[in-house]
Amino acid sequence: LKGHIVSGASTITQQLSRLTYPRKRTYYDKLVELIRSLRIEGLLDKEQILELYLNKVPLGNNLVGVKAGSMVYFGKILSRLTASEAALLASLPKAPGKLNPYGRNAPLLIERKNWVLNKMYINGHISFDILNVSLQDTPILKPKSFPFGAPHFINQVLPVSGNGNITTTIDLKLQSRVEQILKSH
Repeated sequence: LKGHIVSGASTITQQLSRLTYPRKRTYYDKLVELIRSLRIEGLLDKEQILELYLNKVPLGNNLVGVKAGSMVYFGKILSRLTASEAALLASLPKAPGKLNPYGRNAPLLIERKNWVLNKMYINGHISFDILNVSLQDTPILKPKSFPFGAPHFINQVLPVSGNGNITTTIDLKLQSRVEQILKSH
């Protein structure tokens, strides 16, 4: 499309800006994103920017943020992840749909995980021994399950509900049946 950006390198701050303020991918919107990124960098340090990004990054399967990814994919809190599991999580933002851990592109995900591990070693974040062990390790995923049905709907309702109970119009039995029908086609 003329005037639209298909791809390009973005800093973590630009990606955070895009995740926080989604816009179309035009040159004008890229400029707005750049200005917002400069504002973010003026207000926050790199650690704060990275933390915000990691809390907003999509990891596939309707998961947002590394904490959710860690719990759903591995059943662990972040501090309990192995280097191999952490590298797998770090691989997902590149292409969360294509690299879906429950999808058919598992070999691509493992290849990407190993690339991340090598970068971690080159940059001094892991030792040679941990690199070797982690390259041989294929993380074991928890079976695909979510703590509640209709996650898209729940994500919309939670901010409104606060800590109290809220009554909705969703029919979870019907929702589950529709999902089964869609999956079968």
